[in-house]
Amino acid sequence: MKKREGSLTVAAGLFIRGGAANINAGNAGIESLMLSASTEATTGFPRERMRSELSRMGTVIGSSASNDYSVLSLGCTRMHFDRSWQLFTDIVLRPSFTKEDVALVQDRAVVALSDDTDNPDVYLQKLQEKVAYAGHPYLNNTDGTPETIARLTPDDLRRYHDKLMETSRLLLVIVGDLNPTEVRDLVAASLGKLPRGTYKPEQFPRSRSTNRPLK
Repeated sequence: MKKREGSLTVAAGLFIRGGAANINAGNAGIESLMLSASTEATTGFPRERMRSELSRMGTVIGSSASNDYSVLSLGCTRMHFDRSWQLFTDIVLRPSFTKEDVALVQDRAVVALSDDTDNPDVYLQKLQEKVAYAGHPYLNNTDGTPETIARLTPDDLRRYHDKLMETSRLLLVIVGDLNPTEVRDLVAASLGKLPRGTYKPEQFPRSRSTNRPLK
């Protein structure tokens, strides 16, 4: 945690280690889709209630995935941090993954990925990556493909979520004008209850083009 005196806003990120190394050619995009679907609704905050709460407070919760890690992010005002933290941790711990929510996020992802070959620059980049990352985890696109995304089910996302939610692969970063002791108590009462797990970073193979580790 970084305490920023006088700041009226709070930013937080829950980072998930591994990135492309967590997935394979068959489930490429599952981590990105899982995080996106998590933010739609939880067991404690169904879709409409989630949207209403976030809108009322001006809180933003989002996600992104990259080759080395993924992140679930939170941005809110200091005044609304406590309530925003409740929503954030419910998204982390108790996403609902309803059939309707997953289908909505899935359709958006498939549409976004389907036009990759329409742009010559994007298509060329994809072809270059296939050569440069041959035999390397980075070959697995963290966004997935239309085919891999379309095959995923709510049960797939639940199983993948359960696999990732272990503290050995998580890193929480919080910046704001907050009391570190109070924040530590909040974390211990929520994310701190997750299992430790046995995750260890993989040693990446060498780059085919540079003969150096791509990490």
